[in-house]
Formats: sequence, structure tokens, C-alpha cells
Amino acid sequence: MQKKDIIEEACWQIASFFYTSAIPFNCVKNPEFLKALELVAKHGPSFKPPYYHDIREKYLKQEVDQTILVLLLVMTLINPLDVNDIDVCLRNNEEDEGNEAGFNLHDTSAYCLF
Repeated sequence: MQKKDIIEEACWQIASFFYTSAIPFNCVKNPEFLKALELVAKHGPSFKPPYYHDIREKYLKQEVDQTILVLLLVMTLINPLDVNDIDVCLRNNEEDEGNEAGFNLHDTSAYCLF
């Protein structure tokens, strides 16, 4: 198979994935999509995609944690806080994760707004 044919087949498969998953076409413009494809290509043919559970649990949790830390940083820039307040929030999350009594990074109803 010629290189041009391989490229065409790969593009067709990506398009098919978009169609069968009902992914909006403008997601192709998302820089994260391009980064993902570049990393897969860099890894090579032995790359194995993440499991359903990893995407649903592990990577989602990491993304939520990172987003909340960015929000805390932005809130701190808008309304300077005592660093100890943020430390207490993060410590409470580690100790009480899943416990409604503590600050839970994954509980969207309360984000430790000071």
C-alpha cells in the first residue's frame, strides 16, 4: 500500500469515528485532538488506546482535579486568599474524598469558595 493510500485510509477511519460517535465536526479544530494524534503517531504502531474505565475514571478525575486547581488559582488572583485556606481545602479533599463533610474536588455543588 502506498503512503498516500495509508494516509487516506487513516483519514477515512478518523472521519468514520466522528460519524459513528456523533462527534461534532468542529472538534477537529480542537488543539487537544491534534495533540492526541501527534502523540499516537509519535508512540508508533504498538500504541494501545486507553480502556473505557481509564477514560471514564482515571483521566476524568485527573482532568477535574487540574481544572479545579486552575479555578482556585484564578479565584486567588481575583480575590487574594491566605495560602493556608487553599491548603486546608486540598487536605480536606485528600482526607474526606467522597465524604460530604469535607471538600470534595469531584462534588460540583461546593467548590470551597471562600
